[in-house]
Amino acid sequence: MGAGKSVAVDFFRDLGWPVYPSDERAKNLIAGSAQMQSELVNAFGSAAIRPDGTPNASHLGVLAFSSQAHWETLNSIIHPAVLKDFATWLSQMKDAECPWVVRESALLFEVGLSSSCDRILLITAPESIRRARIAARNPEQSQDALYKRMSFQWDDERKRALLRAGDCEIANTASKEILRDQLDQWFEAAFIH
Repeated sequence: MGAGKSVAVDFFRDLGWPVYPSDERAKNLIAGSAQMQSELVNAFGSAAIRPDGTPNASHLGVLAFSSQAHWETLNSIIHPAVLKDFATWLSQMKDAECPWVVRESALLFEVGLSSSCDRILLITAPESIRRARIAARNPEQSQDALYKRMSFQWDDERKRALLRAGDCEIANTASKEILRDQLDQWFEAAFIH
């Protein structure tokens, strides 16, 4: 959260690469699945789902991140559907002109998906910078609730330890423009030369 995944996703979209946005797809899957809606309501109460079938992120954010057990329950409902959806999406990309696809995920390491990726681009930022970015883009939400979500994500050091040869970390400590410049440099070194 707040590291700069969205900027990286936009970078790859601008290149014309197919991007699987995990968070966005998860919300769409919930909106289209009566079973997932029912499971979320059973686990987190009727306010978990809005009348239009979309997930109530504010409500779910408070409850799902209140304990490890609730976080695991949320993931057990959402991640199997996202995994299946990603596999379907990936099979549809087999005929795409681009030799690479991008899988955006805030929880790639936490849910054990890193080994399924050919390359990982880890975008990091110091916690103080991430907190400021999160608070700025979510002024209507409690900062304590937002920061609580961060505690369920692994810290950068733990993720960094799992990077393999060919993976990369980019530290995003400044502006979006500087991050895009870093992404350009990385892309040229990794894919053009």
